[in-house]
Amino acid sequence: MTWVDPVCGMSVESPDAPRTTFNSVEYRFCSEMCLRAFDDRPGRYLKGGNHPGFDRVRHGDENGSDGSMP
Repeated sequence: MTWVDPVCGMSVESPDAPRTTFNSVEYRFCSEMCLRAFDDRPGRYLKGGNHPGFDRVRHGDENGSDGSMP
């Protein structure tokens, strides 16, 4: 099964990926960093309903790196 990380939009295929439950729905994440971001402000990353401010976070650093290895 493949899930979509609600924070960054990456595909998550590992059944052992970080996860949390919010409003009785389980969400999976590509990293602990995305899990923490979601846990801090879940409404920021969910569309519709009472979750205004939907936004995606891009991986990488402030210097424009996409986080990939050289």
